[in-house]
Amino acid sequence: MSYVMLLVIGLLWTAIAIIISEARQRGASIVHFYCFGSLTALFLLLAAGLFLGLDNCFVPEYRKATLFFALAALANGTGQAVSMYNMKKGGRALAYSIPLLAFLLPYVWSLFFWGQDFSCHAAAGLVLIALSVLFLTLCKKGENAQENSSALKPIRVAVALLAMVLIGGGQILMTAPTQFSEGTALSPWTGACVLQFSNAIFFAVQCGYHGKISKEAVKCSALAGLLWGVCAAGVYAILLPTLRLLGASRQAGIVFPVACSMTILLFSFFTSLRFHEKLRWQQWCALVILVAGIFLVKL
Repeated sequence: MSYVMLLVIGLLWTAIAIIISEARQRGASIVHFYCFGSLTALFLLLAAGLFLGLDNCFVPEYRKATLFFALAALANGTGQAVSMYNMKKGGRALAYSIPLLAFLLPYVWSLFFWGQDFSCHAAAGLVLIALSVLFLTLCKKGENAQENSSALKPIRVAVALLAMVLIGGGQILMTAPTQFSEGTALSPWTGACVLQFSNAIFFAVQCGYHGKISKEAVKCSALAGLLWGVCAAGVYAILLPTLRLLGASRQAGIVFPVACSMTILLFSFFTSLRFHEKLRWQQWCALVILVAGIFLVKL
C-alpha cells in the first residue's frame, strides 16, 4: 500500500507541473495563481487538521518553529513564482526539472551543519546530477523554433537555479525545527497550515502591488490555482503517512527520489507531446543519469 501511495505522490507532482505549465501558457497571473492556490490548499489542510488535531502555533514554545515556517513560506513561495515565470515557451521540462532538485540542498546543509553521515555513493550521485544538468544546459538547440526547443538559454538556466536555491532554502527552514528540543516543533499538519497561510498572505500582498489584470486572467488564475491547491493539499495528505509507513521499515529515503524521478520523466513526456518539445536521445540519456544521481544521493 505504501508503494501505491508513493506512486500517487509522483503523479500528483506531475499534475502540479502540468497545471503550472498550462496556467503559464494561458496567461494566468503568477501571483494571483498562487494566492488562489494557497488559499485552497489552506482550507483543505485546515479541514483535515481540525479532524486530526492541530497545535496552537501561537503559544510561546511553538513561536520559533512558526517563525521558521513563515520564513520558509517566503523563500519557497518566491522560488515557486520564479519557477513558474521561467515556464516560458521552450525548455519547459528542464526549466521545471532543475528546481525539483531543491531537495538536495537540505541534504548538503545537513552534512555541514547537522552532522549527517557522508557516503561515497551520495558524492557520486551529486557528481552525476551536476554533470547531467551541465550537459542539458550546454546541449545545443535543434532545428526547431525556439518555442519548440527542449533546450534553455543560459539566462533561463540561471533563473531555474535561482528557483532551486530559493525552494531549497525554504526546505532547509522547514526542516530546521526538527533540530529543536522535543516539544517545540510543530506537527506536520500544523506546519503545512502555517506554510500555506503564510503563502496566501505573501501572494495576497503581491496581488495588491500587481495592479489590475483582465477578467480572463483572473478567471484563469482562479481555476488553475484551485486545481493546484487541491493537488498540493493531496500531496501533503499522502506524503505524511507515506513517510511514516516507509520510515517504519527504514525506507523513507526512497520517497523523494522516486517521486521526483517520476515527475521529471513524466513531465518530460508531457512537454514532448503537448508542446512538441522533442528531446534528443542524448537529452533522454542525461535525464536518466540525473535520475540515477538522485537515487544515489538519497538511498
